[in-house]
Amino acid sequence: MKKETDELNEKILESARSEFLAYGYQNASLRRICRAAGLTTGALYKRYESKDSLFTALLEPTLTALDQYGQEQKRRDYAFLEEGHLSDMWAHRLEDLQSLMRILYEHKDIMQLLLFKSQGSSQADFRMRLPHLAADETYRYLELAYKEGKINHLVKHEFLRSCMTAYYTAVFEPLAQDWPQEQALEFCHSIMNLFDWGGLLGF
Repeated sequence: MKKETDELNEKILESARSEFLAYGYQNASLRRICRAAGLTTGALYKRYESKDSLFTALLEPTLTALDQYGQEQKRRDYAFLEEGHLSDMWAHRLEDLQSLMRILYEHKDIMQLLLFKSQGSSQADFRMRLPHLAADETYRYLELAYKEGKINHLVKHEFLRSCMTAYYTAVFEPLAQDWPQEQALEFCHSIMNLFDWGGLLGF
């Protein structure tokens, strides 16, 4: 029974994926999703209470992958802080950015859906929310480093937010232009040349 339930759920998510990619969140139809998956809307609502909850379930593996990447970066950067080697983080920034780009391309269709076709959903502000969260997390890190005397300059929070927004706009540009992954990875070099984080943050 569990296997049948899992298989049906996979059908629902695959149907939802096709529908949301084709029409975007706002114009997607639960009736079409159900028809393609071979079930009634009533059966769908037993599993997902709304179109938004179905959309969120479809995005969940991608959001989890991004969160795991962020947590790994955070652990490493705080280790550098504890050791007093803050500038060491820049040695791997190109490699880190390319790792992030590979994650984005492993989830390319869903990332494009999330970034450019999620209007009307609870994830509609993701493109703005992510850089703001990254800026807030970075600022907490910088505050701690400043209090511990490991940096002598603290960039203004609003400046950091604006710079982080510009940075993620650049990071997402290959998806906006639908470039192949090889070109996106090459573009990472240009992003690194454009954004001098060491100069901005003072270490």
